[in-house]
Amino acid sequence: MTQRIAFIFSSFALILLGLRNVQAVIGLMEGTNTRELIEHGIRDNFHEKIPESFEKVGEKYYYFENRETQNWFGAAEKCRQIDGHLINLQNKGELLNVAPKLSSSQEYWTDINNLFKRNIFFSLTTGRVANMLNDRSDHKENMCGLIQYDPSNSNFNLTKHNCFKKKNFICETTQPTTISILLW
Repeated sequence: MTQRIAFIFSSFALILLGLRNVQAVIGLMEGTNTRELIEHGIRDNFHEKIPESFEKVGEKYYYFENRETQNWFGAAEKCRQIDGHLINLQNKGELLNVAPKLSSSQEYWTDINNLFKRNIFFSLTTGRVANMLNDRSDHKENMCGLIQYDPSNSNFNLTKHNCFKKKNFICETTQPTTISILLW
């Protein structure tokens, strides 16, 4: 019974605290069985398939819509229909990862918008303040994040544009993950 409780505690500690340092968790527990399970890992044989239309780029899976254009709202809905969401860029590195897949003649919607508060951009996916585009400048209302090619520096940049214009879009889906909770 004590080993089960220690195992459950360790599982929750790893999940809730997000600790990557296993030794820190092991220091909190007792029991050799628990220690062995955490040190050697618990095998997860669950393998959900990623939708076929998505391809892995970096650590994420994306669908690049290069033919159909939608306004930002339509693009978000199309992504939902294929089990995804508009691309959620966390940093410039993720933008650089997808850039080789993009056409310089097209522009692509992201999940970033200022529909809730005029001067703050939020992620539609997370509901949190966006990591990008919040530059403290005054913004127009109904602006959404757009990946756009800038010929002056030969790079793709994240810009803002009127959400009601029709553009291409990128959907993102995440690799499924599972957690196990043992109840008795």
